[in-house]
Amino acid sequence: TNMAGRGTDIKLEEGVTDLGGLCILGTERHEARRIDNQLRGRAGRQGDPGESVFFVSMEDDLMRLFGGDRLKSMMEKLKVPDDVPLE
Repeated sequence: TNMAGRGTDIKLEEGVTDLGGLCILGTERHEARRIDNQLRGRAGRQGDPGESVFFVSMEDDLMRLFGGDRLKSMMEKLKVPDDVPLE
């Protein structure tokens, strides 16, 4: 079952807050935005600082389903190198 960290409360050690808090790194997107939002919610709990960043590939299922080919074609026309990350 994909619980996306539901019920997980990660306590920040001393000094982590000063460094910016907990950072959640997502290596793919879920088809349900609710799951992605649940993962994001693990960072910055109860007023603590934090952030989340998701990385996707043009070959990911979700990107292919929702226009990845069009985006890839546009990037090729603009001559964007393959190794340049998009933000």
